[in-house]
Amino acid sequence: MVPTFHQFKPEELYLGIDNPPATTENETDNPSPELKNGFRPTGVELLDHLLKNIYTYGLRTSEFHANKLGIDSFELWYATLALTGMNYSEFAIKCTLIMANDLITRKTKNMQAVAKRLGFESYSGFYRFLKRHAKRTPTGREVLPL
Repeated sequence: MVPTFHQFKPEELYLGIDNPPATTENETDNPSPELKNGFRPTGVELLDHLLKNIYTYGLRTSEFHANKLGIDSFELWYATLALTGMNYSEFAIKCTLIMANDLITRKTKNMQAVAKRLGFESYSGFYRFLKRHAKRTPTGREVLPL
């Protein structure tokens, strides 16, 4: 069944992660009201807060994000499915992959800091996440199938 309303995709909402602040005098005198980091507002308060939490805390469980939003994890799962066409896990993984690719393309030397920024407890967890979901390593090497 095709929904009659727009379902949001992370790719269309993503602005960037940890973009540097404005450096020219024009930009600092008149700061733009538009966001430079995170995800574009959707107009759906629940989804906007979820995206802000994913941007701030990284990949966490649905219980963690539901608790931050003050709702039940099943309600979060159902709302995410209705608004995006993906369940919570698929949506959070996609958002995290987009943010990870953005940070990795900057050729950051400290991958442990990147892993922490994205909500992973250790670099090895981040490595396994990318290997499983993006079929690559944080250094950019493609993972060959066994």
